[in-house]
Amino acid sequence: MVIPQFEFLFQIPGWGIEEKDLERIFIPFERIGAEKTNVEGTGLGLAVVKQLVDLMGGKVGVKSIPSQGSTFWIELQQCQNHLDLIQKEAILSQHTAIHDQNGIILYIEDNMPNIELVQEIIDTKRKGIQLVIHMQGNGAIEKVVEVKPTLILLDLNLPDKHGKDILVELKANDTTKHIPVIVISADAMPNQINDLKSLGAINYLTKPIEIKSFLDAVDGIINNL
Repeated sequence: MVIPQFEFLFQIPGWGIEEKDLERIFIPFERIGAEKTNVEGTGLGLAVVKQLVDLMGGKVGVKSIPSQGSTFWIELQQCQNHLDLIQKEAILSQHTAIHDQNGIILYIEDNMPNIELVQEIIDTKRKGIQLVIHMQGNGAIEKVVEVKPTLILLDLNLPDKHGKDILVELKANDTTKHIPVIVISADAMPNQINDLKSLGAINYLTKPIEIKSFLDAVDGIINNL
C-alpha cells in the first residue's frame, strides 16, 4: 500500500552551506557559520527538529548553494484524522438500514475525503452497488460509455473541466443522455442549483454530504429504474 506523504519546503536566503558541512548541521551543538553572525544560539534547533521528524516516521533534509541560500524540507506521512473518523462513524451508525439494490454508480470527483466517504456509505449501507471512481473531467464521457452506470454522481469543481460542461456533454450524447445525474457540490446558491437542474441534473446535493439525504436520493433513482 502506498502511504500518501506531505512535503514542506522552507527556503532561506543567505550565505548558504558548504556541502562538506551539510551532514553536521543536524548534530547537537553544531553551529555552522556562527562566526558570520552576531545571533546567539545553542545549535540544538535543527537537531531537535530531526529527532521529532524521525519519531513521526518522516524525513528532513537540506539542499544548499553557497552564497545564495538553503532549502530545508520535511516529508511526513499522511495520517488519518481521528476526529473525522469518530464523526463519520457516528453519522453512519445513525442510518442502519442496509438495502440490497444492485447497480453501478460512477462518481466523477477528485477530492479523496469525499470519495472515501461515499465509498464507505456504499460499502456499509448499499452492498449490492458497485462504485466506480473517475477523478477528472477529461475522459468522463468515455468512462460513462465504458462502465454503463446506473447513476452518475458529478462534482462540479474538477481540476481540468467544470462539471457543468460535463453534464451538457452527457445530455447531448445519445448513448449517455438517459443516465440519471446527481450533482454534488459545495455551491449551494439557488441560481446554480436551478441552472444545473435545467440542464438535466435529476438532483443536486450540497457538501458536506448529509448521509440520509444522499441515500434517499440514490434509492429514489435506483428503486425506480
